[in-house]
Amino acid sequence: MPLVTLLVACLALTAPTTPAILAQSTDQRADQPEPAVVQPTPTLTPAPARTSPFDAIFIDDDGAITVRVYRAAGPVEGRLVSIGELSAEALVDSARLRSGSWWKKRIAEDLADAMEAATGQRPPTVVRIVIETNEGRREVEAAFTRSKRDRIWASDYGQSPESQGSDGESEALTEVEPHSGAAVLELAADLMETRWSYRHVHPDIDVRSALGVAVGGTNDDQPPATADMVAAMLRVLAMFPDGHAGVGGWDEAFPHALPAMTVWMGPDREHGRVALLRIGEDGVAEPVDAAMPFLLAIDGLPIERWMEAARLLEPTARSGSDWHAAKLLRHVPLLRHTMGLDASDTALVRLSSADGSEQRDIEVQLTERRSENRPRPWRAGEAIEPFDAVVLDVRPGTPQRIIDALSTSHGGRRTLEGGVGYIQLSSMDASPETITGLMEAMHAFVDAPGLIIDVRGNGGGSRVPLLVLWRYPAGPDEAPRVVTLAKPLLGPDGKPQAELGGSRFMYQADWSGWSDAERKAIAAFVDSFEPQWTPTNAFGPWHYLVLGGALNARETAYLREPKHYDGPVVVLMDGDCFSATSIFLAALATRENVTLVGTPAPAGSGRTRSHDISEDPPLELRLSTMASFQPDGRLFDGNAIEPDVVRWPTLEDLAGQTDTQLDAALEMLGAVRGAAAATKTGTPTRHATPRPR
Repeated sequence: MPLVTLLVACLALTAPTTPAILAQSTDQRADQPEPAVVQPTPTLTPAPARTSPFDAIFIDDDGAITVRVYRAAGPVEGRLVSIGELSAEALVDSARLRSGSWWKKRIAEDLADAMEAATGQRPPTVVRIVIETNEGRREVEAAFTRSKRDRIWASDYGQSPESQGSDGESEALTEVEPHSGAAVLELAADLMETRWSYRHVHPDIDVRSALGVAVGGTNDDQPPATADMVAAMLRVLAMFPDGHAGVGGWDEAFPHALPAMTVWMGPDREHGRVALLRIGEDGVAEPVDAAMPFLLAIDGLPIERWMEAARLLEPTARSGSDWHAAKLLRHVPLLRHTMGLDASDTALVRLSSADGSEQRDIEVQLTERRSENRPRPWRAGEAIEPFDAVVLDVRPGTPQRIIDALSTSHGGRRTLEGGVGYIQLSSMDASPETITGLMEAMHAFVDAPGLIIDVRGNGGGSRVPLLVLWRYPAGPDEAPRVVTLAKPLLGPDGKPQAELGGSRFMYQADWSGWSDAERKAIAAFVDSFEPQWTPTNAFGPWHYLVLGGALNARETAYLREPKHYDGPVVVLMDGDCFSATSIFLAALATRENVTLVGTPAPAGSGRTRSHDISEDPPLELRLSTMASFQPDGRLFDGNAIEPDVVRWPTLEDLAGQTDTQLDAALEMLGAVRGAAAATKTGTPTRHATPRPR
């Protein structure tokens, strides 16, 4: 994911007991209230998504879980008794209720999410585990890490831990001395050279030299500090088009930030490109200063200078989108380090009115970095009907907290003016309640004069919602269609590092599971496909995702038969759309009756793996393992998905008072209906300017 974590926590600006504003300019108006900051209360760090504390796991059909946890004295292996305060039995019961036939996958690959669903609380990063071994009951502590989860993901957790083995990354850690910056950077360079797909896009860049130069050399006698290592790796990663690339643990080196969010408001504003906002858990945003909501300068330097530094650290900036680079502006210590500026625990911030006529400087205390909420630019007062949870065969005595957790919704629907259907997908979630809710919504809106699908703020997840939704606009006589293709990077052993079947639903052209119609679609696609960049022989064969054919039908055979919807569709998008949502947008953009509205989305699709590169300090290196292409030939990474109609949100939108993007969609659908009534054609002409190839 881009450089920020997936954790969601409330960041509030409220009246402090000690003023956070240390100084301010004399031009402040007397009636203007001062922005204020509260130092966050220290808490245990919640475990990030897609992490695991286990080095191996085996789950049998009866619900018994066998795990392995490496300790210094050797591995501890046996039946899982409990993790944290949650028993293994309660974990399995909750996963079965919530995820149906996918319950094993939920526990193995998304353990922190599964535990939160079962208990109502996110587990901490370091958790107590009780294991029943052959020698008796053992109690150990282990940390949730992305690399452990990725090793589990790459294994078959239907096999015993012995057969799962290890990929050698844990052993490689023993060669890295604690605090040995040079050794950590050398390991990082090796991984970038051998395990990173998008490194091959720029073979002319010398990764080792770039890492060494960025930290002033790698002298073993004077190893670089953690901050130098982190900044060096972030800067080298951002030289390549990999939106998922990153350094896990970088925030430990730079733990402080502005106590507010920095939000990109669009490139066309002279004075108001970046807003300084406080954002609640509901996604509603308020300016720190209502009269002067925009950020003009930090430490006396114009905001564009800081944006230049942020672009050097944010891989998605290579796509031309500044959405995520602007988010980095709040991380003043990291950017100061990059710009060679002196460190300080305060920042001098210049705020401005929209037209720049009023400005003032304030000195703000930096606070401990907290995970940021995302602004939601839809009208807060218009509640949607959440997708209903699917709860089957709830056992007598099931705790209420588990039943409550099952009602968690990742989307919803409502009917708008004129009978237009509205579907919100806040996550590409494949849980039964989301998929069932999505189907019910499509059946409810099959006769609607227009349909709006809102994926703003959707950072990705599964491709299953795309496979489900595609069935409705695709008529029964429509030919299958290739919507994306990719090549896996080969490892040092010559084997693909990324498995593209399974949850990616991508297979080679000679796969035995294709129908004749799908093979014909692939052959026709290959004849005209011109990739922006041709992967070298360091990659395996092409794999294709084909929708509307036998694969699509087979993967959704357990669902009710779809009704055909042939009306106009508008998809609302923004800069937070990423990963699986990139695939979703690119696929739907190939349909003539679909129009994308909103702001550019920095695309990314890489099948990421995480590698532990240091135990002290704890650092992980995230690298993509495949090269993934949009159907028009462009790489996903490094190329933003552009909306057909660009609409940037206003401050009123972010405050939940208005929604100009939704209004634009309704206006467009109204115009389409009017044109359809006049011409009897029924569908809009799409893309007056062809998309680039």
